[in-house]
Amino acid sequence: MLFVLSSLPIIPVLLGLFNFVVSTDIPVDAIREGSRRIHENGRLERAYIDDPVEINGIEFEGWTWFDSTGTLRQSELSEDYPFGDIILPKGSLVHFRNDIIDHVNLAHDMDIDGLPIDGGKQINTGFHPNKRLRSCYLREATDIQGVVVKGGVMSTVNFDEDGNLVNCTLAEDYTHNGSKWVAGTEVWLNPDGSVIQSHRPGWFSRMGRSLLDVVF
Repeated sequence: MLFVLSSLPIIPVLLGLFNFVVSTDIPVDAIREGSRRIHENGRLERAYIDDPVEINGIEFEGWTWFDSTGTLRQSELSEDYPFGDIILPKGSLVHFRNDIIDHVNLAHDMDIDGLPIDGGKQINTGFHPNKRLRSCYLREATDIQGVVVKGGVMSTVNFDEDGNLVNCTLAEDYTHNGSKWVAGTEVWLNPDGSVIQSHRPGWFSRMGRSLLDVVF
């Protein structure tokens, strides 16, 4: 059963020993018994939603968190959700900032803007307010705008709001205007591909990151 919240009032309810106000218009019978946690001001902080509910035009279920003002912080998609040029898959954990999707733990691996994005509940994929990709982890080394970028769960890849690569770790040597940066170097880039700054971790850090990428 799907509960649509726009037509339901916010209601005070007495459940168990707690007198609290449901943070959004979530029907009480959609909340799993014993899953509630309450803010000091009486608003719902956390609950497990058994039956999908619509919040901010998106259908959610599962563990759902709110801040002390009743604003949704995170919840799990109960169905696929169109988002910009992509579809966020059912089961993804969506995190909000100022009522806007900030980052997502994708339910599974997927391609975004042609890039092999690593999914999973412990891996964050970030988005700009314009819904363009902000940060991600790649499943494998990938050529992005002429830079061969390192993949793996220890190497974040970052983009600006226009989709330009701005930060990554090199999977292969990179040369621009006669200057060269060797594989393993972390670089910060201008839109034209020039390097603003770079950082090459020490041998132990490089090996540690590589080993963790293999393990995870």
